[in-house]
Amino acid sequence: MSEEFLALRPEEVLELVGCDELNVQAEEQVFEAVLAWVRHSREERESRLPELMSKTRLPLCRPQFLADRVQQDELVRCCHKCRQVSQISFFLR
Repeated sequence: MSEEFLALRPEEVLELVGCDELNVQAEEQVFEAVLAWVRHSREERESRLPELMSKTRLPLCRPQFLADRVQQDELVRCCHKCRQVSQISFFLR
C-alpha cells in the first residue's frame, strides 16, 4: 500500500472507495486497501470502518474471499456493524 494512500483523509478514502469509476482488478483489492488504511492509524480511523465497508462492493467479491478473509478479519469481527455488512454481502452472492 502506498504511503500516499495511507495518508489520505477519511473523506478522500470514502470518495475513492465509493467511486463508480474506480479501476481495480477485483473488489478484494478495495477491501484490503480499506483495512490497510484503517490499520495505519487504527485508533483514529477504526470508527470509520462501518462507513468504509458500506462503500466497498462486497457482493462482487468471491464467496471464498468473503468467508475466509472478510468474515474472519479481526477488525470486521470486532465491529458489529461491519459484521452485518459482510454477512449480508455473503448471502447476496
